[in-house]
Amino acid sequence: MVNFISKNIFKVHWKLNFKDPIWRIFPSSQKVILTETRDIENKIAKFHSVDLNTGKFLWKNFYLDSDWWVGVEGVYNGVIIFHEYERPDFPIHKNIIAVDLINHSIIWQLSDVRFIIAMDEFIYAASNYQEEKNYFKINLNSGEIIRTLSADEIKSELVQNKCYYENFILPIYISLEKIQIQSVNKYLFSIKKNIVKEVDLIQNERYNIIGYSLEKYSGNQILYNDYISIIDNQGRKIFKDQLIENAYQIISPRFFIDNGYLIYIKNKSELNGIYLH
Repeated sequence: MVNFISKNIFKVHWKLNFKDPIWRIFPSSQKVILTETRDIENKIAKFHSVDLNTGKFLWKNFYLDSDWWVGVEGVYNGVIIFHEYERPDFPIHKNIIAVDLINHSIIWQLSDVRFIIAMDEFIYAASNYQEEKNYFKINLNSGEIIRTLSADEIKSELVQNKCYYENFILPIYISLEKIQIQSVNKYLFSIKKNIVKEVDLIQNERYNIIGYSLEKYSGNQILYNDYISIIDNQGRKIFKDQLIENAYQIISPRFFIDNGYLIYIKNKSELNGIYLH
Protein backbone atom coordinates (compact mmCIF):
# COMPACT_ATOMS: atom_id res chain seq x y z
CA MET A 1 0.00 0.00 0.00
CA VAL A 2 1.38 3.39 -0.99
CA ASN A 3 1.85 5.88 1.83
CA PHE A 4 0.44 8.93 -0.01
CA ILE A 5 1.65 11.32 2.68
CA SER A 6 5.24 10.64 1.57
CA LYS A 7 4.58 12.43 -1.70
CA ASN A 8 5.12 16.18 -1.83
CA ILE A 9 1.42 16.98 -1.53
CA PHE A 10 1.81 20.16 0.51
CA LYS A 11 2.23 23.55 -1.10
CA VAL A 12 1.52 27.12 -0.12
CA HIS A 13 -2.20 27.59 -0.66
CA TRP A 14 -2.01 31.39 -0.44
CA LYS A 15 0.47 34.10 0.42
CA LEU A 16 -0.09 37.74 1.26
CA ASN A 17 2.55 40.47 1.27
CA PHE A 18 2.49 43.48 3.59
CA LYS A 19 4.19 46.82 3.13
CA ASP A 20 5.42 46.95 6.74
CA PRO A 21 6.90 44.21 8.95
CA ILE A 22 4.41 41.85 10.54
CA TRP A 23 4.52 42.29 14.30
CA ARG A 24 1.95 39.72 15.48
CA ILE A 25 -0.92 37.62 14.14
CA PHE A 26 -4.08 36.59 16.01
CA PRO A 27 -6.55 33.77 15.25
CA SER A 28 -10.30 34.11 15.66
CA SER A 29 -13.28 31.79 15.82
CA GLN A 30 -14.57 33.43 12.59
CA LYS A 31 -11.82 31.94 10.37
CA VAL A 32 -10.27 35.38 10.10
CA ILE A 33 -6.67 36.26 10.95
CA LEU A 34 -6.01 39.64 12.51
CA THR A 35 -2.56 40.85 11.48
CA GLU A 36 -0.62 43.64 13.19
CA THR A 37 2.08 45.46 11.24
CA ARG A 38 4.29 48.32 12.39
CA ASP A 39 5.18 51.34 10.26
CA ILE A 40 8.41 51.98 12.13
CA GLU A 41 9.35 55.19 10.32
CA ASN A 42 6.03 56.92 11.04
CA LYS A 43 5.40 55.16 14.38
CA ILE A 44 1.98 53.76 13.47
CA ALA A 45 0.62 50.32 14.38
CA LYS A 46 -1.68 49.14 11.59
CA PHE A 47 -4.15 46.26 11.66
CA HIS A 48 -5.46 44.08 8.86
CA SER A 49 -8.14 41.39 8.61
CA VAL A 50 -7.33 38.37 6.41
CA ASP A 51 -9.73 35.63 5.28
CA LEU A 52 -8.26 32.31 6.43
CA ASN A 53 -9.55 30.31 3.44
CA THR A 54 -8.50 32.67 0.64
CA GLY A 55 -5.67 34.77 2.09
CA LYS A 56 -7.43 37.93 0.89
CA PHE A 57 -7.87 41.15 2.85
CA LEU A 58 -11.28 41.79 4.35
CA TRP A 59 -9.96 45.21 5.39
CA LYS A 60 -6.53 46.72 5.93
CA ASN A 61 -4.53 49.65 7.28
CA PHE A 62 -6.83 50.31 10.24
CA TYR A 63 -5.28 52.18 13.14
CA LEU A 64 -6.40 53.87 16.34
CA ASP A 65 -5.71 57.40 17.55
CA SER A 66 -3.05 55.97 19.87
CA ASP A 67 -1.00 55.25 16.73
CA TRP A 68 2.09 53.42 18.04
CA TRP A 69 1.29 52.85 21.72
CA VAL A 70 -1.51 50.37 21.20
CA GLY A 71 -1.74 46.57 21.15
CA VAL A 72 -4.17 43.66 20.95
CA GLU A 73 -5.20 41.42 23.83
CA GLY A 74 -6.98 38.95 21.53
CA VAL A 75 -9.98 38.34 19.28
CA TYR A 76 -13.09 36.92 20.95
CA ASN A 77 -16.39 36.05 19.24
CA GLY A 78 -15.76 38.57 16.47
CA VAL A 79 -14.59 41.36 18.77
CA ILE A 80 -11.00 42.66 18.82
CA ILE A 81 -9.90 43.82 22.25
CA PHE A 82 -7.29 46.58 22.03
CA HIS A 83 -5.31 48.11 24.86
CA GLU A 84 -3.21 51.23 25.27
CA TYR A 85 -0.15 51.73 27.48
CA GLU A 86 0.37 53.70 30.69
CA ARG A 87 3.30 55.50 29.08
CA PRO A 88 6.03 54.68 26.55
CA ASP A 89 8.65 53.79 29.17
CA PHE A 90 6.20 51.84 31.33
CA PRO A 91 4.55 49.11 29.17
CA ILE A 92 1.63 48.32 31.47
CA HIS A 93 -1.67 47.89 29.68
CA LYS A 94 -4.53 50.33 30.28
CA ASN A 95 -7.98 51.02 28.83
CA ILE A 96 -10.05 48.73 26.62
CA ILE A 97 -11.18 49.49 23.09
CA ALA A 98 -13.52 46.94 21.48
CA VAL A 99 -13.57 46.83 17.66
CA ASP A 100 -15.72 44.72 15.34
CA LEU A 101 -13.57 42.15 13.51
CA ILE A 102 -15.63 42.20 10.32
CA ASN A 103 -16.06 45.94 9.65
CA HIS A 104 -13.36 47.41 12.01
CA SER A 105 -15.79 49.84 13.65
CA ILE A 106 -15.29 50.79 17.31
CA ILE A 107 -18.08 49.18 19.38
CA TRP A 108 -17.29 50.52 22.85
CA GLN A 109 -14.48 51.84 25.04
CA LEU A 110 -13.69 51.78 28.76
CA SER A 111 -11.05 53.90 30.48
CA ASP A 112 -9.17 53.24 33.72
CA VAL A 113 -9.49 49.46 33.45
CA ARG A 114 -7.08 46.74 32.41
CA PHE A 115 -8.10 43.57 30.54
CA ILE A 116 -7.59 40.25 32.34
CA ILE A 117 -9.30 37.49 30.34
CA ALA A 118 -12.28 36.73 28.07
CA MET A 119 -14.82 33.98 28.77
CA ASP A 120 -18.02 33.10 26.94
CA GLU A 121 -19.82 36.40 26.21
CA PHE A 122 -17.92 38.38 28.84
CA ILE A 123 -14.52 39.86 29.52
CA TYR A 124 -12.98 40.47 32.92
CA ALA A 125 -11.02 43.57 33.80
CA ALA A 126 -9.35 45.23 36.79
CA SER A 127 -9.23 48.86 37.78
CA ASN A 128 -5.92 50.64 37.24
CA TYR A 129 -5.85 51.93 40.79
CA GLN A 130 -3.43 50.01 42.98
CA GLU A 131 -4.69 51.23 46.36
CA GLU A 132 -8.17 49.71 46.13
CA LYS A 133 -8.37 47.39 43.13
CA ASN A 134 -11.79 46.46 41.78
CA TYR A 135 -12.67 43.76 39.27
CA PHE A 136 -15.39 43.89 36.65
CA LYS A 137 -17.44 41.47 34.58
CA ILE A 138 -18.19 43.21 31.28
CA ASN A 139 -20.52 42.34 28.40
CA LEU A 140 -18.25 41.62 25.44
CA ASN A 141 -20.65 43.03 22.83
CA SER A 142 -21.87 46.17 24.60
CA GLY A 143 -19.20 47.13 27.14
CA GLU A 144 -21.81 47.20 29.90
CA ILE A 145 -20.38 46.43 33.35
CA ILE A 146 -22.50 43.51 34.58
CA ARG A 147 -20.96 43.16 38.03
CA THR A 148 -18.23 44.54 40.24
CA LEU A 149 -16.35 41.62 41.78
CA SER A 150 -14.08 41.04 44.73
CA ALA A 151 -10.73 39.27 44.32
CA ASP A 152 -12.24 36.02 45.64
CA GLU A 153 -15.27 36.26 43.35
CA ILE A 154 -13.22 36.75 40.21
CA LYS A 155 -10.97 33.79 41.11
CA SER A 156 -14.06 31.63 41.41
CA GLU A 157 -15.39 32.72 37.99
CA LEU A 158 -12.07 32.29 36.21
CA VAL A 159 -11.93 28.63 37.18
CA GLN A 160 -14.61 28.11 34.52
CA ASN A 161 -12.40 29.55 31.77
CA LYS A 162 -13.52 28.50 28.29
CA CYS A 163 -11.16 28.21 25.33
CA TYR A 164 -12.23 30.39 22.40
CA TYR A 165 -10.03 28.63 19.85
CA GLU A 166 -11.05 24.99 19.78
CA ASN A 167 -9.65 24.52 16.25
CA PHE A 168 -6.44 26.41 16.98
CA ILE A 169 -3.19 24.54 17.66
CA LEU A 170 0.03 26.09 18.91
CA PRO A 171 3.28 24.08 18.73
CA ILE A 172 5.16 23.05 21.82
CA TYR A 173 8.62 24.55 22.29
CA ILE A 174 10.82 21.58 23.15
CA SER A 175 14.50 20.74 23.47
CA LEU A 176 15.99 18.13 21.13
CA GLU A 177 16.88 15.88 24.07
CA LYS A 178 13.23 15.54 25.10
CA ILE A 179 11.81 14.59 21.69
CA GLN A 180 10.70 10.96 21.73
CA ILE A 181 9.31 10.76 18.19
CA GLN A 182 11.57 8.58 16.07
CA SER A 183 10.70 10.19 12.74
CA VAL A 184 11.39 13.70 14.10
CA ASN A 185 14.71 12.66 15.61
CA LYS A 186 15.68 11.00 12.34
CA TYR A 187 14.94 14.13 10.34
CA LEU A 188 16.65 16.55 12.73
CA PHE A 189 19.71 14.28 12.91
CA SER A 190 19.96 14.42 9.12
CA ILE A 191 20.33 18.22 9.32
CA LYS A 192 23.22 17.89 11.77
CA LYS A 193 25.17 21.12 11.62
CA ASN A 194 24.54 24.12 13.86
CA ILE A 195 20.94 23.31 14.74
CA VAL A 196 19.66 25.20 17.78
CA LYS A 197 18.64 22.83 20.58
CA GLU A 198 15.02 24.01 20.89
CA VAL A 199 12.39 23.55 18.18
CA ASP A 200 8.67 24.19 17.66
CA LEU A 201 6.75 20.96 17.14
CA ILE A 202 3.21 19.85 16.29
CA GLN A 203 2.71 16.11 16.22
CA ASN A 204 0.08 14.47 14.05
CA GLU A 205 -0.76 10.84 13.25
CA ARG A 206 0.02 11.48 9.58
CA TYR A 207 2.87 13.99 9.79
CA ASN A 208 4.90 16.25 12.07
CA ILE A 209 5.53 19.97 11.65
CA ILE A 210 8.85 21.32 12.88
CA GLY A 211 10.15 24.87 13.21
CA TYR A 212 13.88 25.06 13.80
CA SER A 213 16.88 27.37 13.53
CA LEU A 214 20.44 27.01 12.31
CA GLU A 215 22.96 29.34 13.87
CA LYS A 216 25.99 30.90 12.24
CA TYR A 217 28.58 33.45 13.21
CA SER A 218 29.20 36.83 11.61
CA GLY A 219 32.21 38.24 13.41
CA ASN A 220 31.26 38.09 17.08
CA GLN A 221 27.53 38.09 16.30
CA ILE A 222 25.37 34.94 16.29
CA LEU A 223 22.76 34.97 13.52
CA TYR A 224 19.90 32.54 12.87
CA ASN A 225 18.31 31.07 9.77
CA ASP A 226 14.79 29.82 10.57
CA TYR A 227 12.99 27.01 8.74
CA ILE A 228 9.72 25.13 8.79
CA SER A 229 9.46 21.51 7.66
CA ILE A 230 6.66 18.98 7.37
CA ILE A 231 7.80 15.35 7.55
CA ASP A 232 5.93 12.07 7.20
CA ASN A 233 5.92 9.34 9.82
CA GLN A 234 9.04 7.84 8.29
CA GLY A 235 11.04 11.02 8.79
CA ARG A 236 10.95 12.02 5.12
CA LYS A 237 10.60 15.68 4.19
CA ILE A 238 7.40 16.52 2.33
CA PHE A 239 7.58 20.31 2.64
CA LYS A 240 10.22 22.86 3.62
CA ASP A 241 10.44 26.64 3.57
CA GLN A 242 12.91 29.16 4.93
CA LEU A 243 11.24 31.67 7.21
CA ILE A 244 14.02 34.19 7.64
CA GLU A 245 17.74 34.59 7.04
CA ASN A 246 20.28 36.25 9.33
CA ALA A 247 17.91 37.00 12.20
CA TYR A 248 19.33 38.39 15.43
CA GLN A 249 17.05 36.31 17.65
CA ILE A 250 14.73 33.31 17.58
CA ILE A 251 11.03 34.07 17.84
CA SER A 252 8.74 31.26 18.94
CA PRO A 253 6.16 30.07 18.04
CA ARG A 254 7.19 30.07 14.40
CA PHE A 255 3.78 28.85 13.18
CA PHE A 256 0.32 27.68 14.24
CA ILE A 257 -2.61 25.69 12.84
CA ASP A 258 -6.00 27.37 12.52
CA ASN A 259 -8.98 25.33 11.26
CA GLY A 260 -6.73 23.04 9.23
CA TYR A 261 -4.48 25.80 7.84
CA LEU A 262 -0.79 26.00 8.70
CA ILE A 263 -0.02 29.71 9.11
CA TYR A 264 3.48 31.20 9.21
CA ILE A 265 5.35 34.43 8.52
CA LYS A 266 8.15 34.54 5.97
CA ASN A 267 10.75 37.28 5.59
CA LYS A 268 8.95 39.40 8.22
CA SER A 269 6.33 40.73 5.80
CA GLU A 270 4.78 37.72 4.01
CA LEU A 271 1.93 35.72 5.51
CA ASN A 272 1.58 32.13 4.25
CA GLY A 273 -1.25 29.62 4.51
CA ILE A 274 -1.04 25.88 3.74
CA TYR A 275 -4.18 23.78 3.79
CA LEU A 276 -3.29 20.52 5.56
CA HIS A 277 -5.69 18.23 3.65
